[in-house]
Amino acid sequence: MIVKFLKLMRHTEFRLRADNEPALVTVVEAVKGVWPHFLRVDQTPLYSSASNGKAERSIQTVRRLAVTLRLALERDYGIRLDATMAVWPWLCRHAAWSHNRFHVKLNHKTAYEELFQSR
Repeated sequence: MIVKFLKLMRHTEFRLRADNEPALVTVVEAVKGVWPHFLRVDQTPLYSSASNGKAERSIQTVRRLAVTLRLALERDYGIRLDATMAVWPWLCRHAAWSHNRFHVKLNHKTAYEELFQSR
């Protein structure tokens, strides 16, 4: 999934920032193993949200959007979603997709427009 995203970005050089969490180290090593181009990996200090500020803020935004989608589903269909339901991965992906596709940034463009406008 990460390599597919990197290819979608159409760049050959990337910089990944990651802390030393074992699961994340494994993911970074896997990406390095299959990415044929330059990949710079910067290790950030543990528990340092300042060094990952933009990423942490994006996670917070997507998490809130996913909760909003969950509440709308529960209200509209009269059901209670629990953590074992298969809809959760979709909710998270759809929240991220919606944010990237429709959130207008200060430059008056969405992330989607920045990526695909000139193509």
